[in-house]
Amino acid sequence: MDSERKLNLLFTKEDPSQILIKLRNAFPDRVSSAYVLAAGSSDFFPRHGQWMFSAAVGIVLFAIAIVHSWRRKPNPPMITISGGAFLMGSDDSSFEGARPVHEVQVAAFQMDKLEVTVRAYQACVRSGACSPPGSGGQCNWEVPGREDHPINCVSCAQAARFCSWLDRRLPTEQEWEYAARGKSGRTYPWGADEPDDHTCSKSYQETCPVGSYSRGATPEGVLDMAGNVREWVDGSYRECYDERCAPHLEARISRGGAAVDGLDWYHGVHRSWERQAWGPQLGFRCCK
Repeated sequence: MDSERKLNLLFTKEDPSQILIKLRNAFPDRVSSAYVLAAGSSDFFPRHGQWMFSAAVGIVLFAIAIVHSWRRKPNPPMITISGGAFLMGSDDSSFEGARPVHEVQVAAFQMDKLEVTVRAYQACVRSGACSPPGSGGQCNWEVPGREDHPINCVSCAQAARFCSWLDRRLPTEQEWEYAARGKSGRTYPWGADEPDDHTCSKSYQETCPVGSYSRGATPEGVLDMAGNVREWVDGSYRECYDERCAPHLEARISRGGAAVDGLDWYHGVHRSWERQAWGPQLGFRCCK
C-alpha cells in the first residue's frame, strides 16, 4: 500500500475497528494485533467518539509515514561489471607502489554507479546504523546545498558500515582497478584522453555533485572514479604487490584521485594509503 492510500485513512468515515485493521495491514510491524482485536468489541470506543478517533488515527498514521520515509534505505543504482582477467599494476617508475604488473582474475560483480552521497549517508545516520562523519572545514556534512555531493570525511570503517547497511560491501582493490581500467588496461577510467571535461577538477571546487561529468564515465557507465573524492577500498596497504612487501596493517587503501589532486592520481593504476582516520578528500562507493 503506497503512502497516498495510507494517508487517505485520515479522512475515512469507517468504524474505528476497520480503521485499526487497515492500519495493521498497512504497518504490520508497527501496530499490535491486540489493539485490532480490542477494537472489534462494541465498547472499545464510545460511538460518539468515532470521528475524533478517526482523526487521531490519521495523525498517528501520518507521523508513522514520515518516520518511515526518514528511515527508508536508499537504493543507489549499480552497474554490472562482467568478470575477466586483466593485468593489474604498472612498471612505470612514476607508480612504484603499483609494481609489479601481474595478472588478476576477477569474478563478475556490481558496483555503485556513483559515489555515496551526503543524502544517502544521512539516511543511514537517521536510522541509527551509521555514525556521523567529520564536519567543518572542507567536509560536506551539514553543508546546505551539498546533499548530492559525495559524502567525505568518513573513515574506512564508517564506509564499510554504510555498505553493510545496504547489504553491500566495499570493493576490493582488484575490483576497483578492474572497473577503472577494464581488460584493456585503460589509462584513465574513461580512456586515454587527458582529463579535460571529465572530472570535478575543472570546477576548482573541493567536490561536485556526483555524476556531474558524464565524459568521465567508464565504458560500462561507472562515474567519478577519478576527480571527485578518493575512494576507500577493502584491505590493508602493501608498498608493492609482491608478497615480500609487508602489509602496513594500520594503513588503509584509497583509489582514484580527488578534485584537488594532481593528474597522476587519476591514472587507474595509482594507489594511495591513508593513516589518518578520515579527511575531506576521502569518500567511497559500494559493490556486491
